[in-house]
Amino acid sequence: MNTNTIGKRSIEDYDTEMETRVSVLEARFDTILPTLATKVDVEQLRREIVESRLEHVKTRDELHVDSAKTREELHSEIAKTRDSTRSEIHALEIKMDARFDAQSAQMQRMYSSALRWMVATLVTIVITQSALIVSVLRVIHP
Repeated sequence: MNTNTIGKRSIEDYDTEMETRVSVLEARFDTILPTLATKVDVEQLRREIVESRLEHVKTRDELHVDSAKTREELHSEIAKTRDSTRSEIHALEIKMDARFDAQSAQMQRMYSSALRWMVATLVTIVITQSALIVSVLRVIHP
């Protein structure tokens, strides 16, 4: 067996081809390796992610607190406005009741006055008719 050949190629051809392939691989490694993350890079990224999540949780909690505070203030303002509105409506109801009472009293006085006038008119008519009948009867039956 000949030790100067590998398969059908000579060792020099094999070395040259292998050298070329190794050079290409070294070039690729030299290009790729600097861009790969190290353990330190991965750990730093992990810390940044954890810090970001903690900041997110903190911001979310602050928003919940602010939201609860705003909701409480809003409920308080609504309650004040509702109470104020109810007080105003109650005051208007009292004024309206007073006006209705005054109007009712005035209508009652007008009704009494009209009733007295009608009764007085009827009494006058009845008395006048009675006097006329008596006068006619005296003339007819002296």
